Amino acid sequence: MAISFSKIKNKFRRMFTTHINPHRYWILLLRMFLIACILLTVGDFYLLYQIKTEQIFQIKKTSDSAGMINAALLQSVQDSLNQKAQTQATVQQNPPMFQDPSM
Repeated sequence: MAISFSKIKNKFRRMFTTHINPHRYWILLLRMFLIACILLTVGDFYLLYQIKTEQIFQIKKTSDSAGMINAALLQSVQDSLNQKAQTQATVQQNPPMFQDPSM
């Protein structure tokens, strides 16, 4: 039973060689991009219709907007800001004196 290496080599060569048909791949690419463009266009028109009929991006108004603010927390924030403003005014009027480290 003599096995010819040329036969085995030819079998492997046939398995791994492919015949590339550029025309087939070009048509496939064109179809894929055409389908993608059609889907994007349809999606754009759908979003435009939703915006035009005001069914998307709506803001729901609440009548109890004043009750949402906690008065105690608001007062603490205002006190903190007033304290910082006083500190800033004090520093601007009396700038701190620093010693020169080179002396």
